Amino acid sequence: MAEVSLNHVGIVLGLELSRLSRSNKDWHQLVDVCGIFNTLLCDQDGVYDSGDGNDRLLVGMKGAMSEFELVTLRNRLLRGSRNKAERGELFTSVPVGYYKQSSSEVVQDPDEQARSMVQLVFEKFSELRSIYAVFRYLTINRLRLGFRGLRGDQIGELDWRQASAAKILAILRHPFYAGAYAHGLHRPGKKNPVTGVTEGGKWFVSPDEVQVLRAMEPAALELSL
Repeated sequence: MAEVSLNHVGIVLGLELSRLSRSNKDWHQLVDVCGIFNTLLCDQDGVYDSGDGNDRLLVGMKGAMSEFELVTLRNRLLRGSRNKAERGELFTSVPVGYYKQSSSEVVQDPDEQARSMVQLVFEKFSELRSIYAVFRYLTINRLRLGFRGLRGDQIGELDWRQASAAKILAILRHPFYAGAYAHGLHRPGKKNPVTGVTEGGKWFVSPDEVQVLRAMEPAALELSL
């Protein structure tokens, strides 16, 4: 765009020009600037002059079709993810004490201490009846929870960290430990363009808001409490 605006470009070449655009706004902005500076557009189907009404209509339709194609692909991916979730096979992450072997296979953490620490959290909550009391107990006794890396070079590796009260609450509220598969536990918020603050998000939604909630196979419930 900068080079075209400086009148340094005579023609923009591309195998498929409509793929330059992720939105019609960006695509038409390029077409407008090319029309002002008499810059041609060219792809494998032909050469277009943005100053010509017919060519402008054609490249505009190509941009609209490209944008619609992206929306269609996104919807297909979302439907595929939802269908996989309804089968209980979609795992973007797993709770502490479990290990994701593949995209659809989850097993208990092979580290016995990692499993026992989760068991201890439930036992202490049953005894103390307070999340902060459990947090204090773990802190005073310097007990840590084992977290598996989800990305980067540390993916799959066990990392021992001090548990926060929020993490203890997440363990106690996660339906996986109760023998239920859940997809859509969290509600993402939307950023307010005026204030810049994300609003409407929630970390754990109520059961009636969970997109998919189903019982798991008995073999996967050995860590459930």
